[in-house]
Amino acid sequence: MAAHQLSVPSVTSQAWWGRQLRVGDRPQWWFAFAGVLWSFAAFLQLMVHNGEMQIERSTDDELSVAQVEKLHSTQRFVDQLSLIVSLFVWTGGGIVLVQSGRILLRRRTSHLIVGALSTRVFQDSPCAMVVTDLHDVVRDVNPAYEKLTGYRRQEVVGMPLTINHSGAADEDVVRRMCERLAASGAWEGQFWLRNRSGEAFSDKVLRRTFLNPETGERGILRISLDSTGSEEEKRLMLWQAHHDTLTKLPNRNLFQERFTRVLMNFKPDEHGAVLAINVDNFKIINDSQGAAKGDQLLTQVAFRISLAATETDTVARLAGDHFAVLVEYIHDYSEAERLARNILEQIRMPFQLDDTEVSLTASIGICVFPTDGSDCGELMQRADAATAKVKARGGNDVQFFESAMNREAQRRLEIETQLRRAIRDDQLLLHFQPVIDLRDGSVVGAEALVRWQHPEQGLISPGVFTPLLKSQV
Repeated sequence: MAAHQLSVPSVTSQAWWGRQLRVGDRPQWWFAFAGVLWSFAAFLQLMVHNGEMQIERSTDDELSVAQVEKLHSTQRFVDQLSLIVSLFVWTGGGIVLVQSGRILLRRRTSHLIVGALSTRVFQDSPCAMVVTDLHDVVRDVNPAYEKLTGYRRQEVVGMPLTINHSGAADEDVVRRMCERLAASGAWEGQFWLRNRSGEAFSDKVLRRTFLNPETGERGILRISLDSTGSEEEKRLMLWQAHHDTLTKLPNRNLFQERFTRVLMNFKPDEHGAVLAINVDNFKIINDSQGAAKGDQLLTQVAFRISLAATETDTVARLAGDHFAVLVEYIHDYSEAERLARNILEQIRMPFQLDDTEVSLTASIGICVFPTDGSDCGELMQRADAATAKVKARGGNDVQFFESAMNREAQRRLEIETQLRRAIRDDQLLLHFQPVIDLRDGSVVGAEALVRWQHPEQGLISPGVFTPLLKSQV
């Protein structure tokens, strides 16, 4: 909020020494004029004092009656002038004090009026407004916000601003918003919000930092500029925020939302399953056939997975060649495995890419909830660990998650981190193994073998780290 200052009308007066003084802005013009009078009175008083000294030193015969009367007349004039100057300065000081008080009062009243008007605008604005601190903790909301989101003020004050975010915001958008706010103090863009009933909607918002002049605290004001738009636009934007544009399948956001909804309605004796699906060697096909045919292949894979799934299952593309299936309810483990085998059969059938025929396989990891966990992120991580186990066996198979896989996945991550450090620090060595001709025993060549000399664990077997190197190719 911009600071407002009360402007005081000013009048310019010319002081006796030629300096321009602004009457009304500063009171020194009054005291300067009083100083002139005091100086004149002091000069006359000095003349009277000299005259009195002369009278005291002289006899009556030496002074005429006219001279004495002149001195007495001058003394009376000086006394009257001193009284006038005293009253002038006293009155002027009071006027100056009163005027200064009036100025301060007007400025304080101006601040109060501006504050009252700002509060009135905040409360009566048709635009939803939210005031947060610099950490995005809600400090206040206006009635328009309550109407737009369905949240009451007492429900959101003290809560994170993300309480009504849909979760569909791109991380890059959030990062750019934070950078823009830090650089210029303002950001404007599109955001996906969610009302109290769970309905998501697009909202064009303006965020601006401000300084409270009373407390010195900084905060951020968020204003909803346009949460309307046509229903068709809303549906299109909502669909784009929750679906993969290539395969038209639900994306990670919608997958997580549906998982959360399923878990909320779960009974204690019920079970569901999450299947993580990775296409084997897709990178080789994508590099050899080109990105366009790679996208075409992913579209056909998505279609075939959807054919194998049921109407109540959620098939999603999470990233790249990584797909997932949410099975809301299973009677036993064999039901989840049967679905996974059907998906493998669908993917094993040849794909036709224009005039090229491509054969594929896939690796599938299965997690059962709530047995293996009740958090979507945790379940996906464990299903991925089971998928990695299948890939280590050559792919084209199905694997249920086992608790030992957590330890194996953690160990794999540690080795991968240390291996990157080993490459950086030149810990990998070359050993040459001779190739001998068995007919005469002569050395005809040498085989180069890579070895890892770890500074703490010593020489590490190639069987430990070469699979990691191959998986990165």
